[in-house]
Amino acid sequence: MSSGLTSQHQGDDVNTNGQSSDVLLSLSAHELRTSLSVVKWYTEMLLDGDCGTLQDDQVKYLKTIQSSNQKAINLIRSTLNVSRLNLGTFSVLPEEIELPSVLKQVLTDVKDIAEKKGVTVKESYENNASGKISLDRQICLVILRNLISNAILFSKEKGTVRISVKEGKQGQELGTHTLREDSLVVEIADQGIGIPEKDKKDIFTKLFCRGSNVIDESSKGVGLGLYITKLILDKTQGEIWFTSTQDLGSTFYVAFPISGMQKKDGRTRLD
Repeated sequence: MSSGLTSQHQGDDVNTNGQSSDVLLSLSAHELRTSLSVVKWYTEMLLDGDCGTLQDDQVKYLKTIQSSNQKAINLIRSTLNVSRLNLGTFSVLPEEIELPSVLKQVLTDVKDIAEKKGVTVKESYENNASGKISLDRQICLVILRNLISNAILFSKEKGTVRISVKEGKQGQELGTHTLREDSLVVEIADQGIGIPEKDKKDIFTKLFCRGSNVIDESSKGVGLGLYITKLILDKTQGEIWFTSTQDLGSTFYVAFPISGMQKKDGRTRLD
């Protein structure tokens, strides 16, 4: 049985630019991820009945362990991505892809989250938005998974998240933003709690865990998802912005330039 995580060589993120704190963080995160992978693996074995039939209470406790362990794994994954981005050791490997196919993969990944909250996800794609564009598929997955997961988590029960892909032209105004260049634009709109005006300036900063109006503990994050997404797009010539009204919902926009991402050699991929 696979744990779903693979351990990488500890030196993957190490460089000689003097950023010792990021290097130490990366090495520590690798060690923690290995230990968490073992917990994940054995918990899955127990839940699958590999060691015999479990009582209901035992299943309940193991699922709590599994959930908490997964949160820790997600934190380690985010921490490693921050380290790779700050150290510049991540690679960008563009290939000709269709954004709708990437989105459908993300929606498969977040299906359980949406079903648990009763959120309906609706997609729409303009005809001219389904063509191929030169992007790093893995990087797109990280970006879109962060944003779509957030849209679902901060939605109200039985709400709707609408995702669309359209072509935008240089100088076109979308939301509160003017496009720098011709791009494919992904819009992710929810009907959730929205973002208070006083919080908007901090939304892409490190460790912005949640808006001051969030009371649902299940929506509490570690404060790295939007920070990582903005950092990735800044380093790959993309753009991100949002509009939001408290109690009515938010719309996040991501623009991938039609010119595509530039290849970058690195020691490891973003995860």
